[in-house]
Amino acid sequence: MPEPLSSPVAYAAFVHTLSERYPIIQQSTLVYIPAGALFGRIEGMLCFATAVVLCVQRYLNFELGIIEGYGYEVSRPQAAMETLTLPQASIYCKASYPHKNKLYWYDSFPHPNHPSLASTHPIINISILT
Repeated sequence: MPEPLSSPVAYAAFVHTLSERYPIIQQSTLVYIPAGALFGRIEGMLCFATAVVLCVQRYLNFELGIIEGYGYEVSRPQAAMETLTLPQASIYCKASYPHKNKLYWYDSFPHPNHPSLASTHPIINISILT
């Protein structure tokens, strides 16, 4: 597989094959939204077999090959996922959605008063969600 940040096509392939590479992912609603030839974003959520949901927003710059901004939220639905149909990511991933228990979140905004947050890295390791 080519380096994901080498092109929009490579990144879309990377995102759409996550569940093949990580069987713990039960469902993915991640979509690539282009914002020009060399820019775009990823939005959606990943639902894991461990009853954990990862909401994702990434702002991508393929010209520089970097993730320019990101936001992640890790939560558990308040009802059991086996009996629950989650709403669309645009609803579930809102900070105000009331039927989830937020576990933690990450963002790319500067946190000058919190040195422990200053070095957060934009790549989420799937193993922390299991």
